[in-house]
Amino acid sequence: MSTFKRRWGSRELEDNWRQKNKTAEMVAAGGGDNNDSASVSAGPGEFSPVGKEKYDVNFYLNQIPKDSADIAVSNQMILEAYVALGKIYYEKLNDPNEATKAYDKSMSLFPGNEFEPRTLYSLYRIYINEFQEEQAEVVKTKLLSTYPKSVYAILVGGAVEQEDKDEDYLLAEELYRNCYVQYEKGNYRSALSAITSAKKKLKTNPLLPKFNLLTALCHGKQQKKSQMEKELQGVITDFPGSQEAVLAQTLLDQIGGADATKAIMSKSKYKSDVKGKHRFMVLSPAVGSNMNSVRNQVADFNKKFHKFEKLQVKNSFLDAKNQILMVTNLADDIAAVKYLKSFKQDEKLMSSLPAQSTLIILSEENFKIFYAEKNLQDYLEFYTAVYKL
Repeated sequence: MSTFKRRWGSRELEDNWRQKNKTAEMVAAGGGDNNDSASVSAGPGEFSPVGKEKYDVNFYLNQIPKDSADIAVSNQMILEAYVALGKIYYEKLNDPNEATKAYDKSMSLFPGNEFEPRTLYSLYRIYINEFQEEQAEVVKTKLLSTYPKSVYAILVGGAVEQEDKDEDYLLAEELYRNCYVQYEKGNYRSALSAITSAKKKLKTNPLLPKFNLLTALCHGKQQKKSQMEKELQGVITDFPGSQEAVLAQTLLDQIGGADATKAIMSKSKYKSDVKGKHRFMVLSPAVGSNMNSVRNQVADFNKKFHKFEKLQVKNSFLDAKNQILMVTNLADDIAAVKYLKSFKQDEKLMSSLPAQSTLIILSEENFKIFYAEKNLQDYLEFYTAVYKL
């Protein structure tokens, strides 16, 4: 006992005491949506010893695979566990790095497995949502070239020739047409009912983005704004890069706080046209901030992740109380938003910033106004309304 305490300290008597994060245990023990995860063959406790079995060596020896059939069953369980683990890490624990590792492991251990199209699509979603476009393009290319007729290839924009459409696809088309007819006639409740019915009939649904977008449109026609926004956001998150996701984002931009934005922009000194060249800026207190060191780290970050964009980094004082670090030559507002988000996702870079730093992006025209005014609060009001970050 004394040896234990020297190594581990005084601890409460509890299960899984060495486990770093018990959230994972709670997630694994709970229920959840299994629509996009592998169904694990062995349920919880299926191989757990009961009573005297706990002390019986033969019980444990019997669990060891003994022939090719046993090994095949074991491998299937391992595969399904890695696929399910990837989903849990990303959707429940919000850990894209560990999710990527789990998905990659399932494919490296079992190349060409039955879940590979779904796994590639899951990786594509992660990379798109994490603004890793190059990796997203790699897995998209593999998905389209290796599984061109799969549902998941269709979801990333793969074309489907008429002769390649299977029974599921043809049924989905027919059901979707029936739903859309109801929508066009103004029968929005009937359309929603038809969509729900169609989803139940389709074991696999290659047109799910279309059904979900139509659901959002029906809610909009019924003046159910919050439900419409929720459905649109779901399309963007679940089907990144698809035509439906682009349209959903356009609709959200149109309805999301449009009136408030107009009111702010009408009173602001800043230019509402933010489509031109941009710069990224970090504002920090003048005292106690080593911005030269930060500048070098940002330059290394740009070289590693934005080497083809010809970005420039410089720092200077804004006034007696504040200094600024700027990254210039961002092509437009879209490039600036992507840069800002990728910057924030780099934990090492963010930890190097001085306390009380503020990160913003500005068009070149608005930077001139900001530099003359030097009023951060005024710009932040405009910035929040326009960029919605």
